[in-house]
Amino acid sequence: MKLVRIGTVYNLRRWVPLNVRQIIGQNELWRSLETSDKELAKIRSHSGSLLPASTGCALLRACLRMC
Repeated sequence: MKLVRIGTVYNLRRWVPLNVRQIIGQNELWRSLETSDKELAKIRSHSGSLLPASTGCALLRACLRMC
């Protein structure tokens, strides 16, 4: 997990494990933390999910097929 500043806004970048990449079709996930304050960005980076709802649903369906 890495905080990346793009312009004035901090974003969170997280690498996707190899076994999950095939399912969601992405190597990394990005999320805007919607702040230019580094300390607030650190707090926000530890809360919530990086997965958009559609990706989360695809991951859940794939896991259910494997069971």
